Amino acid sequence: MCQPDIYGYYHCWNNIRLSNGETIRGLTIHNMDVGVPCLSPDSKVVVTPYKDGYFLLKR
Repeated sequence: MCQPDIYGYYHCWNNIRLSNGETIRGLTIHNMDVGVPCLSPDSKVVVTPYKDGYFLLKR
């Protein structure tokens, strides 16, 4: 389980399997205190390319 930083945000590294079979590794920053849990192995997300090799995740 991840631990919060001094601001209450959790930082979790996740391996995410894309629909084409490729796996990417990303850092998910979230606040469980307001009801945003860690990603679980069965979580579904939408991955959108952002810039400089980064991407955005939407639950």
